[in-house]
Amino acid sequence: MSRVLRPAGPAACAAAAELLCESLGEKAFTAEGLEAKVAEGALLMLLFEEGLLRGAGLCEVLGEDRAWFAPFGEAGRVAMGEGRVGLLTGMAVSPGHRAQGLGQAMAGPLLRHLEEQGCARIVAVSWLSGGPNPSGPLLERLGFVPVVEAPGVFLEDSRRYGLVCPTCGGDCMCAGRLYVRVQAA
Repeated sequence: MSRVLRPAGPAACAAAAELLCESLGEKAFTAEGLEAKVAEGALLMLLFEEGLLRGAGLCEVLGEDRAWFAPFGEAGRVAMGEGRVGLLTGMAVSPGHRAQGLGQAMAGPLLRHLEEQGCARIVAVSWLSGGPNPSGPLLERLGFVPVVEAPGVFLEDSRRYGLVCPTCGGDCMCAGRLYVRVQAA
């Protein structure tokens, strides 16, 4: 089986957004939003098997404004630490191809990219929807440690951007778990 992993250019952002939304909810990502993130330095990786898109993953370096993480409270703030922090923003594998190592294959280049950007810590938020294929086990295999959970962590984004949660059927009331990975010095 032919597997190809490569960074996405602007032309591939629409297909990546569609795959991410299939897993994470309607309007979770848009092609325009992904294009803007890539233009700002984020890395969008695509995984193809036999020429067909099977996975998409996005990572970025967080700026100084970390207000989105406020629901995780003091424990989240302390876990994120000071300095450059990377974010594993989102990953998705097409439903028929999950649990085959594709997420782990995509994560490697994303994590390396953040390391190369000087990120001492990398964070990720696992969506606790109760649905199939949660990201927590993968994050833990990648060396992330669970820190704290927060209820309704995606609610503000749902209301602001019109995200339709596939579990809640509307605004996302699901909790999220913050994970952190501290890079070796």
